[in-house]
Amino acid sequence: MNILMLCTKFSLNENDPWLSNELADAFANQKAQVHVVTIDWARPYGAIDDEKTFPSGVKAVVLSPVAIQGFGSFVEKASKWIVSSMRAVRVVRNLQRIQKFDLTVGYSPAVTMALPLLVMSKLTKSKMYLIQWDFFPFHHQQIGLIKSRLIFKIAKFIENKLMRLFNHIGCMTLMNVDYLKSHYDLKPEQKVHLLPVWGSDQPIKLKSRDEVRRQLGLFPDAKLAVFGGQITHGRGIEQILSVAKIAHRNGDDFYIVFIGSGELEYLVRDAISDGLNNVILINRIVRDEYLSFVSGFDVAIVCTATGVDVPTFPSKTIDYFRLKLPIVASVESTTDYGSFIFNNKIGLSSIVGNDDDFYQNLKLAMNNAELRQTWAENGYLYFCENMKVGIVANKIFADIMSGRRG
Repeated sequence: MNILMLCTKFSLNENDPWLSNELADAFANQKAQVHVVTIDWARPYGAIDDEKTFPSGVKAVVLSPVAIQGFGSFVEKASKWIVSSMRAVRVVRNLQRIQKFDLTVGYSPAVTMALPLLVMSKLTKSKMYLIQWDFFPFHHQQIGLIKSRLIFKIAKFIENKLMRLFNHIGCMTLMNVDYLKSHYDLKPEQKVHLLPVWGSDQPIKLKSRDEVRRQLGLFPDAKLAVFGGQITHGRGIEQILSVAKIAHRNGDDFYIVFIGSGELEYLVRDAISDGLNNVILINRIVRDEYLSFVSGFDVAIVCTATGVDVPTFPSKTIDYFRLKLPIVASVESTTDYGSFIFNNKIGLSSIVGNDDDFYQNLKLAMNNAELRQTWAENGYLYFCENMKVGIVANKIFADIMSGRRG
């Protein structure tokens, strides 16, 4: 099978892979020929494009964005999307002439690769599979990234049109499926499937608890909770800092360590400067080093934004399962993530915005090693049975071959 993957995040550093890298490698391990085309929107305009063939056989083309500058921000932003996508179209069409792809895999938001997706849907017989994680533009509006009603309506119209190009759509949970069907106008013949978020099953070089605490300059018996990932809107940064303040005020003996970077980094730095000495901030480190380092922690924190109705399922859950870390979550009431945590006995969860419940759960987890061990083992078992990337890759193959729903 020849597979084309269109995405906006794909790492060329084999020691720092994204989820898209892991899925592409899993496809290749199933004897598929895999090509990846991505526009790295974070790159500077006009940066040199990159091509790489990975040990798995996956071939990737990473394009840099281009834009028309000097005529205002609107022209710059609009041209960035249009012209950059046109460059991706040229690459995709050249590949299609050679490969004749059987399957095109896209990621939400579909608008980020709009023109290449249109080309693959209209000019080829390739089956189309959308991995639906971001419910754009609903989530973006609710966390304040889209403020204009007009822009929201335009974005919703475009995203819905693009979504209708796909034969198959994979959602992480049943509530995701319900949200998809109630907020977008799908075609009757489109198939919607449950598709868990995935993780690699490659061994992780673990670090001892003592080594991790030595690196942080802490005593060997220090209790550590980790928040890893982007320190940005929608990640509950304010809620976590609020819990840290409660713990500091009550004299609790555990630390909350943020590992990552982002536009809300300043909130963490300010809190530390203001005397919150139970909070530690570490800049983002490459994925392999991150996993090794976090393996020596006690508890993992998952937190989402208040005031949203999108049922999220944080992908960092996979890392914590692999590392056998119990999870303490604070999530919106509209997601089934909290019940997932509870039903599978892998940690504790509270409703986002209730900082006292969040604090009490974190305190309980930090002070009960026996519970932590049970939750950690249950999470790892769930990962092995449902979320290994090879299992998910095979499920995508089964979905497109059988056409089954769910």
